Amino acid sequence: RHHDHLFQGEGDFGAVYDFSKPSELSEVGRFSLSGDLDTVTPVGNVAVVSVDHGAKDGVSSTVVPWQSEVDTRGPTPELMFPQDGEVEVAVTSGVGVVFDEAILDVSVFDGSFRVWTHRGEAIPGRFYVQENIVNFVPDMPLPDDTTITVSLPELGISDLMFNPISETLEYSFSTGSQLR
Repeated sequence: RHHDHLFQGEGDFGAVYDFSKPSELSEVGRFSLSGDLDTVTPVGNVAVVSVDHGAKDGVSSTVVPWQSEVDTRGPTPELMFPQDGEVEVAVTSGVGVVFDEAILDVSVFDGSFRVWTHRGEAIPGRFYVQENIVNFVPDMPLPDDTTITVSLPELGISDLMFNPISETLEYSFSTGSQLR
């Protein structure tokens, strides 16, 4: 996925679909490559198209443009776990954010993905990035009966083309029965 476009290997071909209106999905581009074309991965305004078997000798992947304009739009966070305002979150929970495009892993660190308590204490942990998903795993269980705030500052986390998020995202959840 890249913003409002979906990318799919269909076996005999690869396709780009306009997903701006999910109920009206429409094909806007098509790729071909000899073999079983199962993978189409967007990277900015190009896509890496790959087959997993049946390729011509030496040609199992290729890079092709899927739009003419250079990608200058940063990623947008779309789904957060735990959700904003959620209470009674297990102290063994991690924190996850799903974006609308792949994330540059080196752009994720404790300055671009901040997790702290309502008392202002940073929560130490590790980050894991897989395509458009960023997860934070605390080194220890989250504090009991505590409001946790997550902040992704503007110009921090970036997509694969080094375009950063354009607005700060900040939300809170609690391991207790209410937000503080």
